[in-house]
Amino acid sequence: MAKKFIFTKNLVDIKGSLYRIAASDEEMNVLNINPSDQKIITVTDQEFSDVQKGIKNVLSYNASDVITFETNSDRSIDNEDVFLTEQENLLKILDNVIDKGHDSTFNANWITYRAAVAALDPRDTDTYTYPIAKTIEEVLADNGTTIYSPLQLPA
Repeated sequence: MAKKFIFTKNLVDIKGSLYRIAASDEEMNVLNINPSDQKIITVTDQEFSDVQKGIKNVLSYNASDVITFETNSDRSIDNEDVFLTEQENLLKILDNVIDKGHDSTFNANWITYRAAVAALDPRDTDTYTYPIAKTIEEVLADNGTTIYSPLQLPA
């Protein structure tokens, strides 16, 4: 499946123009993307994965549809409190979109993902040694969870 980054149209070389990401055409449909209002660029699986996991941030795209990335230098979960805060923030984002009239497949995927996020136990010192040089999404992926990014959520 072709993975896509969706940018605000006509913001060439403007930092922060990434609007959403979609892993498939079906996901694009759920996001209600109007191609005439957005700049849609097909990306590699690796580029998509790196952004989805928070390993890299998208800076901008240029007139030739080349995307500029930067490595996320703030990928470390320093301690249990930071982990708990990041977990709580992600759960709030997920709670704000689940069951908001989206189709059942969409909701089922996000409900499953939310359960995996909620099941993480930052206090489990047998599992986690701080600092963790990963994002929560990377931790989940390492545990075999199908991950999603808040950028895959409808606005």
